[in-house]
Formats: sequence, structure tokens, C-alpha cells
Amino acid sequence: MNEQEDRINAFLKWDDALKQAVTRTSTEDREKVSEAFEEKSARDEYKIYRNLSALFALRASPLDSQQGQAAYKRFVHNRRKRIFRHLTQQALRYAAAILPAVGLTWAILHYTGLTTVPGAIHSVTAPWGHQAEVRLEDGTQVWLNAGSTLTCSEHFSQQREVQLSGEAFFDVAHDKQHPFVVSAGDLKIRVLGTEFNVSAYTQTAATVSLVEGAVEVSATASTAEPVIMAANDRLSYAEGSFSLSHSFDPDELLWREGIHVFKDASLQEITDRLSFYYHTRIIIRNPEAAVVRYSGKFRQEEGVYEILELLRQVQNFTLTRDDSSGTICID
Repeated sequence: MNEQEDRINAFLKWDDALKQAVTRTSTEDREKVSEAFEEKSARDEYKIYRNLSALFALRASPLDSQQGQAAYKRFVHNRRKRIFRHLTQQALRYAAAILPAVGLTWAILHYTGLTTVPGAIHSVTAPWGHQAEVRLEDGTQVWLNAGSTLTCSEHFSQQREVQLSGEAFFDVAHDKQHPFVVSAGDLKIRVLGTEFNVSAYTQTAATVSLVEGAVEVSATASTAEPVIMAANDRLSYAEGSFSLSHSFDPDELLWREGIHVFKDASLQEITDRLSFYYHTRIIIRNPEAAVVRYSGKFRQEEGVYEILELLRQVQNFTLTRDDSSGTICID
């Protein structure tokens, strides 16, 4: 095992030790930690500390610069996917216990001074039941919803372009010399610097909600003219056509804070969303229960069964779970 691999494994052991230390703390201490991380400044400080720890674990020393660069190239070729998947999963499992969103970054290796592979493609996926936060090379912040994947080149050139499958919120760093383009299904969303949400879990249907600034949205599989959106606009795309409204419900964006929002939704609609979000099979065998409607907000960290248990207390139905298959049944 070379020195570069030793550094990476040392970081993984540090991450495991940190997670175990938090697990061993008392319930009261964990609650205090959770309360502390309600403050954005605390969350930001945590991410900076964690990323700096990763940098120190992975950096090359001046005495073995050439050796470290060569080892890193071999590492990229042989172990990139496995190690980075491990890093992502470890970070999400630990941080999900105390944070509403998980901070990840691609900048860790970029700032070590190590040589990278030209044209390399990076991809980050938020696991089911969690979110992920990513900071791109240009300073753009991206929040990924559960089951969503963001892909882009390691270094942007004349045009900053990313590919999205799923849902994400973008806070794009302003750079009028280099447009930022999001490809999501059939859509291409072109911006210079703004904040907007894109939901495109399927190829041919999507929504874009614009918080501020302006964006241009076009569809590669449609003859429809591009649409220029202004702040507070919401654009729906389906079957090759656009539908633009000049307002949207801000609660749509609460998923970034780890909150499910249901407004006058039937139990069937709710279970469809929960089943997708948590990647869990939910069967409603009681037709009367399926049509009952609910409104409410639930923290995603509570989990699918706990959310359904809260609904059960409002409407009298039976809830059972098969642990072997993971299936939840409503009777």
C-alpha cells in the first residue's frame, strides 16, 4: 500500500472514529449538538472543519511531491469510484444524525496541489432518504434531493455545464463571461448567476422554480420557443410543451431543510411520495384509508414508518412492517 493510500485510509478511520464518538454520547448531548447545528454558522463551521481535516489527511508532503502525484494518478485509475463512494456514504451516515443537510465538496483534492486527470468527470448522488450539498469549482452551491445525481467535468471551460437527474437547488456564482447551463432531461436551463430549483426525475417532465434573477429554459426534444423566466416564476414542462405561472409556493423548497410538506394530499399521494423518497415499498390495502386527505409538515429524518405512524394517529388504520422485505402495509 503506497503513502497516498495510507493518507486516504487514515482519513476514513478518522471519520469512523468521529461517528462512533458521537454515537457513544448521551441522548442529552446529542440533542445539544442537534440544537447547535440549527444555526447556519455552526453548520458552515462544521463543514469547513471537516474539509480541512480531510485536506490534512490527504495532502502530499514537500519531500514526496513527485511520488505523491504519481501515486495519486494510479489511485484515480484504480480506486476513484470505490474510495469516493465510501467517503460519501460515511459522511452522509454520520452527518444525517445531526444535520438537516449533508455538506460535501469536490474541492478537497483540488486544493491538495496534486495532479488531476484532465477532462475527468465527477458525479455525486444523494442517497435515498437524504440530501447532499456540493460546492462546485466556480463557487456555485448545489443542494441535491434524495436519489438525485449531479455530473460535471472537473474543470469548467468557456461554459459551465452540469447534468442533473432528479431534483436540485442551485445558487449559481455570477460570471457573465461564462454562462452556467443545467441539462436536466429534455431541458436546458441557461443562467449567469441566480437561485432556482429544478425537479426532473424523468426525461420528459420537469419543473423549474426561480427564486431570483432570470433564466432561459429550452427543450431539446420540443419545437417550443425558449422561455425567459423572472423571479418567482414557476415553469412546468410535459409532453413537449411549457406552462408558465408567475408564482410558486415557497414550501416547495423546504426539502432543502429536510422537511416533507403535504397540502390537502390523499394518503395514496403521500405514500407514493414517501415510497419514492425513501425507496421503500408501501402497500395500501384499505381503499377507504387511501382517499383520506392530510395537510402537514414532517421532518425527513423521522423516517417513513414514523411519518406514517403519525398519520395513523389521525386516521384509524392498521400499520404493519415486514422487516425482511422492507414492505409497509396499510389496512
